[in-house]
Amino acid sequence: GRDLKPQALTLEDDLDYTLRTIGLDLMAVFAIGRSGLSVLAGPALGFRVTESATVTERIVSPDGATFIDGSTEHVVFDGEGEIARSLHAGIRAGAGYTLRLNRDLALGFELSWLLPLQTVGEDNEWKTTGARGLVTLLFAW
Repeated sequence: GRDLKPQALTLEDDLDYTLRTIGLDLMAVFAIGRSGLSVLAGPALGFRVTESATVTERIVSPDGATFIDGSTEHVVFDGEGEIARSLHAGIRAGAGYTLRLNRDLALGFELSWLLPLQTVGEDNEWKTTGARGLVTLLFAW
């Protein structure tokens, strides 16, 4: 510390967590008349492929304080995590619109939202949620 006396040190930690999954959504689509509009809903499953985490610790105060290497931040952990469940369950719901281009071809637009049914891991309150947009080209034989 300053003048060789102990001082309080304020640290800040940043967590960068990446979870990669492969998803399977089983959707039921209900057309609204012949308008091209539809609503959709169904179960969504995500299977964990990989996960990784990086924890960086940063000195906030006092000014001039550094770690032994002279920097004000350093990586505490960088590697594979063991936080997430292997299976994530949720419900996906949304709306869509199909634009007929001709008798055999249509363009589809879909916007949906994932509502999680569980947390990412058993020991945390994190949840995966978010919007997804799709544009599709539909062929008829």
